[in-house]
Amino acid sequence: MTLRCCFTIKRHTVAASAYSSKSSDDFTLLLYPNPASEELQVYFSGPAGGERHFRILDAQGREWRRFSTRLPASPDVAGHAGRSSEVTLLVEVGELPAGVYYLQCLRQGTVVGVEGFVKR
Repeated sequence: MTLRCCFTIKRHTVAASAYSSKSSDDFTLLLYPNPASEELQVYFSGPAGGERHFRILDAQGREWRRFSTRLPASPDVAGHAGRSSEVTLLVEVGELPAGVYYLQCLRQGTVVGVEGFVKR
């Protein structure tokens, strides 16, 4: 699936899974490869349902990109206190100047995760 809005998502894979011991604030944010030259894979997992917003900032705090995705609701599983969803995005970063960048993940306007990456 390809979307356009200051960036391109070439692939958008979504999976849902259940878990029992994590709070609703638990999340995982992984970026690879790092350093990146043309494309950056963004893997995110967190509480099921809802929209997550992402921003790419440079080392001076200037915003270069903004995008969002919706985490699907997980199926109800008996005996599990919480649910999580996973999303992997493939973001083109080839047009960014070489340097250090930070990807922020926001939920309801609050930053819930930050990961740095180097653009070659």
